[in-house]
Amino acid sequence: MDKINKIESLTFEEVREFFSKLLVKLDYQNVEIINSTQMTAIRSNGLMSESYLFMFYKGKLSGNVETESLVKLIKEIFTHRYSKVFIISNKYISTGIRDKVDINNVEWIGREELISLVDAKYSEFWRHGDSNLIEYEKFYLTELLEDSDLKTLRIFSDKYKKLNDIYIDPKIEFYDQDTTKKKFVKIKKTLNDIVSEQDPLIITGEAGMGKSTLLKKIGEKLILENDNIDTRIIPVYISTLELFEAGLNVEKVVIEKISLFFKIDKIDDFLENYKLLILIDSIDEFEDSQKESIINYLKDINEKKKVRYIIASRSKEFTIGNTSLNEVKSYNISRFDNKQIAHFVQKFFLNEGGRAEKLLDALKDNRIIDKLPISPLTLSLITILYEENNLE
Repeated sequence: MDKINKIESLTFEEVREFFSKLLVKLDYQNVEIINSTQMTAIRSNGLMSESYLFMFYKGKLSGNVETESLVKLIKEIFTHRYSKVFIISNKYISTGIRDKVDINNVEWIGREELISLVDAKYSEFWRHGDSNLIEYEKFYLTELLEDSDLKTLRIFSDKYKKLNDIYIDPKIEFYDQDTTKKKFVKIKKTLNDIVSEQDPLIITGEAGMGKSTLLKKIGEKLILENDNIDTRIIPVYISTLELFEAGLNVEKVVIEKISLFFKIDKIDDFLENYKLLILIDSIDEFEDSQKESIINYLKDINEKKKVRYIIASRSKEFTIGNTSLNEVKSYNISRFDNKQIAHFVQKFFLNEGGRAEKLLDALKDNRIIDKLPISPLTLSLITILYEENNLE
């Protein structure tokens, strides 16, 4: 559905509800509904506050429209307490109508103006119409993605944001058995491959290789695809600490997170309208018996309720040795190669006069790339130290 059709398809009640949210995005305050066709709001410019009246017009505002009654209505409601009156319609408002109803301090917001305002301040409106889901998605895409392993470095907020904005596509590999040659072959995988799969999955890799980031990116990618699918998917990322605090009760954490935005008491209620993806981070932190308990729950909910899960683990041995996971694919994140290292450093020192090239030369000359397991985390530390010490 294009933007014009989406705006015009709104019912009169939906227009009022949508516009009240838009006013908040436009920094209006004290938005108040007066009656079925009017609402007021206040806007401050720093020195003073002004009151505005918004009148919603239900009829046609183009062609041969009788305007005398409209002029009379506007004059009746326009008192000196309002700095301006806006006439709101989700339909096309013709130039002829605007010219005929020529009253001081009256402005028109028709279909085209609404589209421009939404583009500028309320772009999420163009997504699916599930307001609860949109709020959850915003939470996931902002709060959650800002929390990463970089916080363990205890760096200042400006550098934290700078590093957190850098994402380098990881090298993801899957070892599959070639039955004809009777050996395992390495197959490259991408984020899109992981998202498009329907089965459970295990992400492995050494510490700091970006497993947590990849889990969150999987959820982010699924959220962005929710506009184009009938049954939308809710990714729920669960950290080690959250599981500890919930007594290893995965379902409790899932319900606590989802219930902030949806009215549910149990997962079954939620699965009537949505699909669920559970993302479990750093399962290595638990004892074997605790891992087994978590895995048994995930396996059970997958088999009985078709809930997909993805687990992050440092150890390949964990995935091989656990009988509950024999049938689950394991994708491994490899160390950064020279191309990924260069890409990361160039993004960090973007537009800084050759500092990226100097650091890359220093890494090669001192054979640091050979001596250290270069990962997103170690490379973050190296770039910060290089920048803070003004090394050349």
